[in-house]
Amino acid sequence: MWQVEDCRFEGPIEQICNAISKLDDSLQPYFTIINSFVSPNPEIAGIIWGSIQLVFKVPYLDVIDGRNAIIVVDKARARLEEHGGEPRLVKAMSYLYTDVLEICHYIYKTFVPTKRSPSKMRSIAKMVWTPFDHQFDEFKKKLSLHQRILSMELRWENKSKLQETYDTLEQLTQCVKESSAMQETLNLDLRNELLGERIMNIKSWINPPPWQSSLEYLKAKRSPSTSLWILHHPIYCWWLKGFDGMIPSQMNSDYSPPSNIQNGRTLLVHGKPGFGKSVLCAAVIEEISKYTTTNSTSLGPRQLDGPLVFYLFDKQSNENNADSAFRAILAQLLHYSQSKTQLVDLAILLKNVEGSGQPVASMGEVRLLLQFFLERIQRITLIFDGIDECQDHTNFLQGLAQITSRTCPRILLFCRPNVTLDDGILGKDYRILSLVQEENFKDIEAYLTIGLGRLVECQKLILEEPIKSLAHDLTEKSKSMFLWASLMLSYLDSDFLSPDDRQEAIVEMSLFEELDMFYAKILNQLYRQCPSKKARTNLQRLIQWVCLACRPLQIEDNFEKTVVKMTGALVEISSDRSVRLIHTSVLEFFTQALEDSTSPLSQRPFTIDATAIHHTLAVECLSYILFDAPKEPLAQIFPAGPVSPLILRKYPFLFYAAVFWTSHVNAAIRGGTTSTGNLNSNLKRLYELLMLYIGKFLDTKLAVTAWIEAAWLCGEPNLGGLADPMNIIATRSPHLMGRLVSFADELDRLKLRWGKVLKDDPGEIWKPSISAFMKPRFCVSSGEAVVVELASSPKGNYQEPSMISPSQAPILIASQTSVLGNEVGWIKVWPSKQYVNLVKGNINAEEACTGWTVSYEIKRLEDKVTTSHLHFELPRDGVVDIVLKASNNSWKFEFPVAFSNDLRQITLLKYLIRIQHSSHSAAPSRDFKVQSLLLDKEANMNSSKSIPGYTTEMSKASCGSPSSWYHMVFSPNARFIAVLKGRAKPGTDFYIPMEMLILEDRGSDWENPEFQVLVSDCMRVCDLVKSRFFAFHPTQPSLAIALLGGTALWFFKDPVRWVSMPDATPLDNLAFSQCGNYLQGTICARSGLYGRLSLFNIHKYLNERKRIISTGEGTGTLAELPQDGQLETLSKMTPANVLASEAITFDRPGGRTQISMLRQFHDEGAVILQKFKDDGTMQSECLTRLPKSSTLEKSFATLVNAFERKESVQLVLNKAMEDNYSCEEEPDLDLPLLITRQSETIPQWTKKHYLALEFDNDEPGSQRRRIG
Repeated sequence: MWQVEDCRFEGPIEQICNAISKLDDSLQPYFTIINSFVSPNPEIAGIIWGSIQLVFKVPYLDVIDGRNAIIVVDKARARLEEHGGEPRLVKAMSYLYTDVLEICHYIYKTFVPTKRSPSKMRSIAKMVWTPFDHQFDEFKKKLSLHQRILSMELRWENKSKLQETYDTLEQLTQCVKESSAMQETLNLDLRNELLGERIMNIKSWINPPPWQSSLEYLKAKRSPSTSLWILHHPIYCWWLKGFDGMIPSQMNSDYSPPSNIQNGRTLLVHGKPGFGKSVLCAAVIEEISKYTTTNSTSLGPRQLDGPLVFYLFDKQSNENNADSAFRAILAQLLHYSQSKTQLVDLAILLKNVEGSGQPVASMGEVRLLLQFFLERIQRITLIFDGIDECQDHTNFLQGLAQITSRTCPRILLFCRPNVTLDDGILGKDYRILSLVQEENFKDIEAYLTIGLGRLVECQKLILEEPIKSLAHDLTEKSKSMFLWASLMLSYLDSDFLSPDDRQEAIVEMSLFEELDMFYAKILNQLYRQCPSKKARTNLQRLIQWVCLACRPLQIEDNFEKTVVKMTGALVEISSDRSVRLIHTSVLEFFTQALEDSTSPLSQRPFTIDATAIHHTLAVECLSYILFDAPKEPLAQIFPAGPVSPLILRKYPFLFYAAVFWTSHVNAAIRGGTTSTGNLNSNLKRLYELLMLYIGKFLDTKLAVTAWIEAAWLCGEPNLGGLADPMNIIATRSPHLMGRLVSFADELDRLKLRWGKVLKDDPGEIWKPSISAFMKPRFCVSSGEAVVVELASSPKGNYQEPSMISPSQAPILIASQTSVLGNEVGWIKVWPSKQYVNLVKGNINAEEACTGWTVSYEIKRLEDKVTTSHLHFELPRDGVVDIVLKASNNSWKFEFPVAFSNDLRQITLLKYLIRIQHSSHSAAPSRDFKVQSLLLDKEANMNSSKSIPGYTTEMSKASCGSPSSWYHMVFSPNARFIAVLKGRAKPGTDFYIPMEMLILEDRGSDWENPEFQVLVSDCMRVCDLVKSRFFAFHPTQPSLAIALLGGTALWFFKDPVRWVSMPDATPLDNLAFSQCGNYLQGTICARSGLYGRLSLFNIHKYLNERKRIISTGEGTGTLAELPQDGQLETLSKMTPANVLASEAITFDRPGGRTQISMLRQFHDEGAVILQKFKDDGTMQSECLTRLPKSSTLEKSFATLVNAFERKESVQLVLNKAMEDNYSCEEEPDLDLPLLITRQSETIPQWTKKHYLALEFDNDEPGSQRRRIG
């Protein structure tokens, strides 16, 4: 037995391993000899001697470090667990392990002597001289067999693993494909959605009129299988394909047009009124649409694979001008090209970059964009109907020639013969198709045959001759006018005719071959059918309204048959329930009857005097507004919401009267003038009546307010030039004209200042905000809200100093409300006259540094009395820097100021102003003390330990010395002043190094301020912060600062000063909650959440600082905060009297936690108080609406009685500090403003909130919560 010496391990296994290790050392010479005499078979030698070395070497290594054995065992166990699912592989491996163990056991028996075995040297000699092949043959066979088994199992296992891997890869590939396809679908949907939004924005900018409804109306009027003859006409085929005698259905699919045929051709279709040109146009559009909206290859030649755009002029519509036509076809081309992003981008570029910036595109912009589209879209077909009905058809044709000058579209025009084209308008390549009687003879005959047959079936008509014969005779009498045939059938279908009357009408009407004679006959028949004067008056008024209404009037369903019956088929009901004449020739018949003494209607009671009728219609519209329209907010009448269908059901004439009464008044006044400007004698009575109604309308505030609300529901109120000084009212009614001018001015101010608010909510005109700001003369003033301009309504015993010139306009620098909410203070500055002249370029800069005057005034809100009013002239040394910097900034000067919470101390430039107490309590304070702040005095620069990513080790020079920009803030108790300074404002340059100074007041009393530098440090402020870079803690001597790497806490009076907040990204608008437990701000450095309000619990950061102090790294003390991390509510502390915009305050009304936040929305024009409750609801109160104002965009709201809600709410709109001020900018409102509103008039609404606030809890593993 080997003796183990100096064994360091006590366990038996360790002792054995140590002994084997020593045996290995003693056998090293033998191993060397054996290795030199090995058998020729190296495989067996490797196995034998490798096994021996395994026995001896492994224990040696384990002796060196016993812990390696544990690692080996753990790895083996882990691998067994890994392959536990493959028992066959484990079994095959065990065979090999067994073979190795047998060899080791054999060697062990060979080398370890026993009492019964021969000596060690004899056993070794026997093993050495015995051939290896013979001695280990059995081991070799077993090992080889087991090795093959293991190889097979490994191959099988590898195949299984590969198959599993392949299946997994297939699944992953399929998942990736599905995910990619889903993502592609989402991306496509998103692109389509974004593209759709862009196209809708462009369409809104183009502002096109409707175009499809006119086509659908004509298609409904067209009889089946009629109007198809034009598709076979040779001239039409020339225009369509450039190949005579070939129509689309006859063309070979292999046909291609010759190269010398020009694609751009123009066809002008002439026809007299009533021929059915519009129906022919609808048939052509319907036929061509089949080949432009479906597969165009079925036509053969690729001549119709471009878009078809059209516009149908209608004299009875308001959109019968060139502007409307071009906007409509541009919108159609945009719809056709919505998949062509280049064209959409071109439109966006013209709208947003190259355009004028108007909300609606101008005519020039429409034509320019239309020309671009026509140049980039091939094979366009343009079809226009009713060119003669266009108000400015010459302008339209010239514009059409302009936009098509660099392209070759196919153009088809339908019009009367009085419209002609010349070579200078549309070129020489055009033809004229004149419609003659024979061409639509068969269509009219078929139409009459069907109509007469329907009358015979319902026994309204009894005929002795065959229907076809009568239809043929009537067709000949119609002279190819479809309108004549249609009018004949409609008249015969009238309910007021008997069968005998219809027989007589057929005989008589067939003699009136002209439309005018036909219309006169119908009117005479209608006049005889009206038994009473009232019935005849109603019929006359009905015809007048239909003829001269500014837009077609709509009717109820139960009145449709009555209207048709009353008008003898001269009036029809369209698909949109609007009433209109059957044809424009009827309108011409009525309106031109007065001018033609030979007209059959000239001596009848149905003559239309347009001027007189416009007077009548204007009076009726004003009468409806005065006596029938509601005189209260529509929201009170319709609690579910004042939507148009509900309003029209109860007040069907409201929208028409509200929109078009001014149009009728203007038309009446224009028509009543003569060349000398005098009224026609027969219109004098009507004119006086109209002026009476206009004056009564202006005197009735309820009517004016109701009109404004109704007009905003339809667009916006518009007087349409009614207040033009050149108007006839100016000469005949000067007093009324003056009132109209005043009303127009007030209406213009209303639209300019309150247009966006009223567009969103027209009912706001009844609410207190608008009347409080505007103080209107013609609208209702509720008196429930009052707006007071504090700075422009002085009240107190003081006078302006003589140093200020009355002609000089002061510049309001900033204003602020005291922390108690009882006072407001503001700072004004009067630049010197020399500086004003310097801005105009009259003198040099040196002369402009003297004569600057400053005023600081404090006013009590309760009685509007001035409690302090200071005036002083700035020293020249303090103004030099201002003027020098302004010379490099377009003469816009900086003027940094700061207010203390009690308003008794301010800083302006580098001076501290402290107001002294007045000996006379009734008189405003005028005494003050001034201290020049030494902001450039050096302090201990390295007293703070820098935080990586937050602050940096920088020299004094790198912090921007001398400093040209600085920003000051008072601490809540006004003992400290924090000054952030540098060479420029953060964000104006790349990573500007800044220096933070803390000034401490070391004065012995109030009369002697003595602020000295306490500490300073260099840092890099986040360049994304725009306003509040830092904030004082309400109780701790510390600051929260938005640094480049994030928001950090700086305890400026303690050795351990910096406390990093890794969870807090750089925050703008920093502020602490009143309790000091939470830090709030808006995120300014995280994409996707930019602008959201975040709220952080600072307890965990304060606890980390305590831990550092307790370890000896610092010895500073820290005031205790509540340890539970919960909100310290206002019930435990003095309630906050003010709540500034974007600030958060906690309170507990009724024992429930609540977060209150005042938000000011400049775009929406509203100040809203939001209350977020712990049950997940958000209560919002709209304290006031705000007008559009450049001055209010620089303001911030402060709620004075935030938590002491009484009968009224007081809100102060303060002036925020600006980076630069200009002498040339004039404010449109005088800030600060005090708004007082009755609490019961404030609208409220409650909903489940999703708030843009983030809560960062200090509990381990808690997630940040965001509300908002």
